[in-house]
This record gives sequence, structure tokens and C-alpha cells, in this order.
Amino acid sequence: MDVREIIFENVKNETVKAEIKADNKGLIAGADGIKEKLENLDLELSHFVKDGEEVEKGDVVVSFTAKPTVVMEVKEIIISTLSKPSGAAFKAYEASLEASSRVKITSSAWEKMPIEVKDRFKNAIETGGISSTISKKPYVWVDNSLVKIFDGIYPALKSVTPLKEKGYQIVFQTTGEIKEIYEEVKEASEGGADILMVDTGSVEDAIKVIYCLNELNMRCHKKVGFSGSINIKDISKYASYGIDILDIKDKIIDSPPLDLKMEIIK
Repeated sequence: MDVREIIFENVKNETVKAEIKADNKGLIAGADGIKEKLENLDLELSHFVKDGEEVEKGDVVVSFTAKPTVVMEVKEIIISTLSKPSGAAFKAYEASLEASSRVKITSSAWEKMPIEVKDRFKNAIETGGISSTISKKPYVWVDNSLVKIFDGIYPALKSVTPLKEKGYQIVFQTTGEIKEIYEEVKEASEGGADILMVDTGSVEDAIKVIYCLNELNMRCHKKVGFSGSINIKDISKYASYGIDILDIKDKIIDSPPLDLKMEIIK
């Protein structure tokens, strides 16, 4: 039983105009995926935002006319679908502005989201102007598990060489757990890794990787990435260290949602 039918029994045939407005600044993400769903409902849609639109407090996101039960259904759809992705998109946008062209910003955290919302957050990240992947090219990830399976860095990298020959880039996870960082960097670089991704949470390790590459005269041929809980305000500082890629995780995906509220206009 839909309780809305009971609540609105005495006004079920009336039509009302409603607006859903932004209650803070944000960047719309996820709108394109739900417009068709709204158009299948019994309503008259007079305004609907598009993905990538910036909104300020008080801006109308959706304006429509419908019967009360449909009004409440639309409210539920809009708020549950747009709020969180739009918050992530806005934070991604802030990160892209902070980075400018000094460092590549990406956020791969969407890959660990529940499957039913993965694409929604991937779209939000890209709507915000940053990449959802470490590399534009297809890539293969060589982590500690693969290294342990093949009993060494060189054998692990050799196992993915056929993919490199097909245009894939090799991303090597540098942790200092298999060997000292200098030895990991040396073997990974000589073994064909294109990107050395520091996934320790310590930016000092990324600086150490850059130092090692310079010592090996291989810096110009390799990219260095750093992944972790990176604050947007620290992007400039990390860029000054010479890091090529910053994979910002929770600070984007777990950012505050875009607050939305509905007003009934009679």
C-alpha cells in the first residue's frame, strides 16, 4: 500500500505546481539519467537542469505541475538521485580548478561503490572536470598480489608485457613492502612500468620515488602518482613536489551532498 494515496485522498484530483531548489552551491550531476523517468510520469515539466550546470542557493533545479502523489514521487526521485552525485561533482570541480594544468587529478573511488550506483558517481567525477581513471589509455594494474603470485617484480611485469604490446600502459603499485622503495622503483622501471603509483598514504614515499627515478636517469620516461586521502587545498603543494597524478578518493566521493528542498507554489 502506498500511504501517499491515503494521505492525499481528499485532494487526489487537484494539481499543484512545485519547484525543487538548490539550498547551497553545487554542480549538477545525474540529471541526464533521470529526465526520461520523469517524463514517463503524469506531470507537466516546465524546467529541468542539465548535467554540468552550476547552481547557487535558491536556483530552481526542477519545476513541474502534477497531482500530489506524483509531486511527492518526483521529490523522492530528484533528491535521492541528484544530491550525492552533485556534491561529488562540485568537489571534483573544485579539485580541477585547484590543479589547473600542473597535475592530473583523478578519482578512482567510484570503482569501489555498490554496482547499482557506480556509473552515477563515475559520471559525477567526469562532470566535475577530472578523470575517473589513472590513464586515458587502457592500463593493467600490477600490485603486490600479482608480484607475490609470480614471486618477483620482474616476472610479474613480464606477465603483462603482451598487453603492453597491445597498447596498454602498465601501472605498478609502489609500497615498499616487497623490497625497499629504491629497489622496487628500479625493477619496475626496468621491467616496463609506465606509471609508478604510490598507494601508501604517505606523500614522502612519492617524493622518494621521484628521487629514485632521478637517480636512475629515468624520470622523464615515467609518471609518478600518489593516491590517498588528499585534501583539495593541498593539491598545489603536491604538484610542487613533481607528482604527475593525484588520485583523490574519499575527499570527493564522501563530499557533502547538494542540499535540495521542494516548495509548493499555488
